Amino acid sequence: MISKVVNSFFQMSPPRWMSGTLITIAVLLFCAAQFSINAVNGWWMDELYSLWASDTSIPFRVAFSERIYPDTNPPTYYSLLYLARLVEGDDRATILLLNFFFLAAAVGSVIFVSRKARMPELAAIGISLFILSGPVLVYAAEARVYLAALAVAFVTAWYVALAIDEPDSQPSLGVFIGLGALGALTHVYAALFCGCLAAGLLALAIWDPRRRDLLGPALALGLSTTVIFVIWLLSIRAALDRADWLEFTSKTLMTAFWYVKVVTVGPRLLLLFMAVLLSAGLLTRERDRL
Repeated sequence: MISKVVNSFFQMSPPRWMSGTLITIAVLLFCAAQFSINAVNGWWMDELYSLWASDTSIPFRVAFSERIYPDTNPPTYYSLLYLARLVEGDDRATILLLNFFFLAAAVGSVIFVSRKARMPELAAIGISLFILSGPVLVYAAEARVYLAALAVAFVTAWYVALAIDEPDSQPSLGVFIGLGALGALTHVYAALFCGCLAAGLLALAIWDPRRRDLLGPALALGLSTTVIFVIWLLSIRAALDRADWLEFTSKTLMTAFWYVKVVTVGPRLLLLFMAVLLSAGLLTRERDRL
């Protein structure tokens, strides 16, 4: 059923039905992983804080002004979690549904632009890699903002790549402005990621005179991210003291590096699967260029 829906949306003809099949398999594996995680999943302290910040027993105006906005995270996730908890009473179900919404929005955005650019097979591979990646599998089950940040980063990276590789199909400047604003209001890491992508676009536009067309997307993405993030950061200066638990030492950096390696790569078998998908994507792109 899922495969038929995806295929019809892509308007695929053989052998492009394989793109829908690949996404279907990835979705099924993702769901199986989430059922497995949910069976043993408890509550992190950060998740309990998320529930406290989005407590629906108090009016949203009070929750936003006293708990959500003064936090060291931008207000988007907690605000959406508050609204979602008004609809669904079970906290764990609400968290999963909200995270699935973020994933569906990201996947739909990538499918939409890839369909216009006539690159559904590459999109299917990218989407499959994304939803089966370690960070997505881990954070999709948690009441933390990281899954939303990953979704924003994935879509932004895809749109930036499209602007570089398919300039005739690149999104409008308004889309890049919106992505930058969304990244800045989602998480510090998402803002940093969007800023880095914008810097890469700008560097390419300066380095290659033939790619001056990238100046617009670079400035739209970079300026919107920077301006909105700085405005938000200045507005919560009093709360920054609560981030004094962060330590930048060689030990903490190595611990963080090892954690990223474990979550992102995992066992060697998964690394092999990712390598196969990446190789297939590169081969598909080269074939389309011929």
